Amino acid sequence: MAVRDRLSHDAWRIVRALDDKISGQQNIEKARCEDKLAVLDEILLLLLSFSGQTMDGMTRDNGWRFLDIGRRLERAADLSDLVFHAMVEPGTDESARLPVLLEIANSAMTYRSRYVFGPDPAPVLDLLLADESNPHSVAFQLSTLYQHMRSLRVDQETSHKGKEQKIVHTVFSKMRLIDVDALAVLKRKSRRVRLAVLLRRITQSMEELSRTLTRSYLTHAQTVRPMGGPPQ
Repeated sequence: MAVRDRLSHDAWRIVRALDDKISGQQNIEKARCEDKLAVLDEILLLLLSFSGQTMDGMTRDNGWRFLDIGRRLERAADLSDLVFHAMVEPGTDESARLPVLLEIANSAMTYRSRYVFGPDPAPVLDLLLADESNPHSVAFQLSTLYQHMRSLRVDQETSHKGKEQKIVHTVFSKMRLIDVDALAVLKRKSRRVRLAVLLRRITQSMEELSRTLTRSYLTHAQTVRPMGGPPQ
């Protein structure tokens, strides 16, 4: 209610419908599994509607930019973790894992449109990690983040790269140089070691970027200084 005047009528209708849907599920724990899934599907549709309304209707100022930065940060980190758990130690059931991985990453349709054969490790990695044209890939998130970082520096009227821009530039440059065929090769103990190193580096970079942005733009506390004189 505190931000009611910041929401359009359409966005507010979605929020009210979401509130009604959630508050009306007091006995959901006793419901059957299929009924629970139906409720989750309805909630998901409302959340998707609100997300679309937000991205379509917001003025492209720094408020929108930070909203999208958060979205891209989470997607890059979450997708890296997802690929890590699905492909670093594939086991004997990788042929069953890869289609599920593509479905969760919202890239199954794109994969089917490009390849006539079933999911294979190298093309899956190419699509989910390195393909900048795929809006659900890690590379797409990093590319968008880099553009946002450049815009933030322009708004600050500074010509040099800030630490946040350097973080994104470093990991994005490494992403553009990856060899997906080499990443797909199984090394010792049937493990994709190079892939594990890359994904961990991406996740750590996103965590560092989040902390840096918070310190640079979102933390308003000043350094405490003693009253008796200048800091020692």
